[in-house]
Amino acid sequence: MSSASSQLPTASRDHKAAAIRYGFRIFVGALFIPFVVVGTIRFVFAGTVVNPNASLFAGVGITALVLAAGYAGGLSLRAARSGDDQRYERWSWWAAFLGFASTFSVIAQWRTLDLPAANHFAQAYELVTGTWAVYAFVGALLHWAMRLRHRRIPFTPEDHWGIEAVVNYGVLPLVAWVGIFIILYVV
Repeated sequence: MSSASSQLPTASRDHKAAAIRYGFRIFVGALFIPFVVVGTIRFVFAGTVVNPNASLFAGVGITALVLAAGYAGGLSLRAARSGDDQRYERWSWWAAFLGFASTFSVIAQWRTLDLPAANHFAQAYELVTGTWAVYAFVGALLHWAMRLRHRRIPFTPEDHWGIEAVVNYGVLPLVAWVGIFIILYVV
């Protein structure tokens, strides 16, 4: 924190922090635009028929990994807010691990699917899941980076914005995957 902002009255600093958090949430919300566009493209080009090559079992498994990663991320934030370093370390490790596992599960499913390149479903599927995989991989990397930062400079109940930002960002791949699962595997 800069010396100028540390000289602000507490109420002014709290207002500034709330504004930053609100602005970050708007930024994360704006990242949903590619998923809306790709979801629309899926229906325009591929129609509303689920491709039989899309494995519902794999989709459910990936969804379970993503939800578990989101839950672990939420628990890591709760631990950081309470100042419990051991719980934070454990839950942030699980959030990162499950984030990486879900990303690599999508990549593994790409390798097992036999989708012809000219198939509109295949193009929409690879575009939307590829976009999601990038966001999920970045979220898992951010959890890992916050773990490393926490070892140098521990979070406190008053100062845990880094992990809060990562968890807020982690909502993006979580909600996006639930939408992807519904669009690609169910509808």
